[in-house]
Amino acid sequence: MISNTPSGRGELSNKVLSSRLLLGLKQNEFAELLGVNPSSIRDWELGKREIAERCLRLLEIVECLVFETLTYSKAKSRNP
Repeated sequence: MISNTPSGRGELSNKVLSSRLLLGLKQNEFAELLGVNPSSIRDWELGKREIAERCLRLLEIVECLVFETLTYSKAKSRNP
């Protein structure tokens, strides 16, 4: 299970950052997608703030979308 405590950069912080970057979004764009303040994204990525349960669920959905996008892109590049 992923820890959701603000104790410095950890696995959850890395997931927030990597999901955002894989989607090619700026912090303010990612914040808008999740319905949070941009400072929340920054704090999550730095491990300075706990992530609300609602946002954890949204991040799980985003992770699935990122995975599906990457899988589709790889399959498409193999079979043009």
